[in-house]
Amino acid sequence: MNSDNPEIQLMLMLSQDIYGYSKNNVSEKINWDKFISLANNNKLLYHVIIKLLNNPKILSNLDIKKSLLPYKKFEEKKLEIFDYTMKMTDKVLKSEPYILTKTYRGFDCVTHDVDVIVKDMDKAWTLFEDEGFKPYLSPNQLSLIVHHDPLLHLEIHDKIIPGPIQLMDEDLPWKKRRNVEISGVNTDIPTLEADILTYLGDMQFRTYEIALGDLLYLYNMSKEANWDIIVNQAEKYKWLNALKSSLSIVNGIHRLLFDKPSPMEYKFPFIERIELNLPYITPLTPVFRALMQRRIINIMKLPAYFSVRLKYNHVILHKWYIDLVFGETAKLMAKIFYFDQWGKKQKAIGS
Repeated sequence: MNSDNPEIQLMLMLSQDIYGYSKNNVSEKINWDKFISLANNNKLLYHVIIKLLNNPKILSNLDIKKSLLPYKKFEEKKLEIFDYTMKMTDKVLKSEPYILTKTYRGFDCVTHDVDVIVKDMDKAWTLFEDEGFKPYLSPNQLSLIVHHDPLLHLEIHDKIIPGPIQLMDEDLPWKKRRNVEISGVNTDIPTLEADILTYLGDMQFRTYEIALGDLLYLYNMSKEANWDIIVNQAEKYKWLNALKSSLSIVNGIHRLLFDKPSPMEYKFPFIERIELNLPYITPLTPVFRALMQRRIINIMKLPAYFSVRLKYNHVILHKWYIDLVFGETAKLMAKIFYFDQWGKKQKAIGS
């Protein structure tokens, strides 16, 4: 896949209201099944479908328009569930400060879950129980899970990236946090610098990938962020080289997509030569290097990396891999990895 791919070009054109893009020529040779899959994997499906249905010049073929309508209805149903989840979360956590994280991107985006950070996990547990929910601990016992129909999967943490790899001060997301309206709810989201550190850190230490929808949000944020804070945090927590690796990748992607420097490149002129696939999966070598530089035991996270590499192109194999690698044995390994090796086994929340 490359930046001249017609499906990518159409997706970029339909997203120019999110992040400016000037090219308006769209190929007539669009593979619509491929386009739908690409937009869905890159967290842009709902946004681009709405744009398409309002653009008669592109959708001159009525059969294509009809084929898009079921996707629109499906995404709208998911958006209704997201709206309900946001309203219920805000209602339950009325007396507990919280921040919505890794969910807001500045445009309508239908997510599969909702993540929030709270100050007091015990209190959050009690508040959900009082509303009739049955929260429980994640397998690694670091997050509180509320999985209750018709809510989206809700994960509650006490820091922005749960786990032993700390990427920033725990209070950074709360400093100068931003207030936005989502689904009719006024809610707080992390400070710009914390959001940027999360996306760039995830590429090396947690999710190992970045979608186009995330990239567009990241490029927009980078224009206003205080990069001295970002660099100081990466230095403090010993992942500056990994940060630069992530920056070189997102700069390289920007050059391929827009044929010009990214907003970050003016401050950090690192440009990785890459083969463009979206979502972009970080190559194994920088991931391995980043994990090793933090602590050798972190290579135990590599099974999750290989899961990411399988999930888009080998669906059946990916399912087998998940069942084999992330079953009961994985739960035991997670407890060893997150607690015993760090000497910080926590008291079970809500016990």
